[in-house]
Amino acid sequence: MQIGLSSATIPTSGLANDIRLAGEAGFDALELLDDKLIVALKGGSLNFLKKLMKKHGVTPLSIGLLEDILTQDKEKQATLESQCYAMASAAAKLGAPWIVASVGRMPEGMSQDEARPRLVELLRFYAEIAPMFGKVGLAFEFTGYPDSPVQTLGQARELRAEVGAENTTIVLDTFHFHLGRSSLDEIKTMPPEEIAFVQLADASPDASSEGDKLLPGEGIVGLAELVNALRDIGYDGAYSVEVAGEKYQGVEPAQMAAEALRAAREILQLEG
Repeated sequence: MQIGLSSATIPTSGLANDIRLAGEAGFDALELLDDKLIVALKGGSLNFLKKLMKKHGVTPLSIGLLEDILTQDKEKQATLESQCYAMASAAAKLGAPWIVASVGRMPEGMSQDEARPRLVELLRFYAEIAPMFGKVGLAFEFTGYPDSPVQTLGQARELRAEVGAENTTIVLDTFHFHLGRSSLDEIKTMPPEEIAFVQLADASPDASSEGDKLLPGEGIVGLAELVNALRDIGYDGAYSVEVAGEKYQGVEPAQMAAEALRAAREILQLEG
């Protein structure tokens, strides 16, 4: 089992610093944000970042994020396509097994009936791009928002089956699992290989957006029960802390990284 840190958890830190802080805190892996990667490459290279990760004992878990993929704006669609190619290339060179896309929300005026076939088409397309440069797969996140086209784990599994690409798996974000009212029964029937990795985050009682994410153990999500359900199906993959909640604005990145690892270890019942 790996414990990872998402770059989104320490948003004010640059990518090179993310790598250093993740290693110093004791994380095994790092989710790289594409926007941070772009900035980092202006003053360095992928080879430099690869060496830095090796130095600090951190492996790349994923590169993300393709967002608002259901946009109907042609220019934004073209930008997403270019972004996908760039992410896949970088992932192959760095050794990251996944690029990540989020189903996000439906654009205004789009219905569920319109969104579903479009999502299938897009995910198939991104899944074709992912391995073009090396051994890279596509992982997609479902989101629990009322206007999301894929709100639950069960719906995500149905979408994955419809996409039909072997290199496509699911990111199980515990915050969105809770927000969309997924159930533990949806985990119990799931082959573990359908999960790319698990993003750990808690939620306040009135949570409604990413800004309401809390560190594991600070909210009302039954994380211990969820982790036990995953263990029961034989999942032994990565857990990554992704918390960009407004509560933590102003917290120093080093402190946030240390608190994130402590919280993850506690939920996973691992000795620190």
